[in-house]
Amino acid sequence: MAALLREKRISSGYSLDEMSLVTGLTASEIADVERGIISRSADLARLVGAARKLRR
Repeated sequence: MAALLREKRISSGYSLDEMSLVTGLTASEIADVERGIISRSADLARLVGAARKLRR
């Protein structure tokens, strides 16, 4: 799941900083989620919700 979120973010052209604005998470938190270090369900839910809306 984490790798898919990262691939979607990158393929949509979003930086970690831009995703942090969309999700309310810090860039560090997003990077940790993408690396599988943090797997809090609330953070994952925010990232998945944001990833579904990405259209660039």
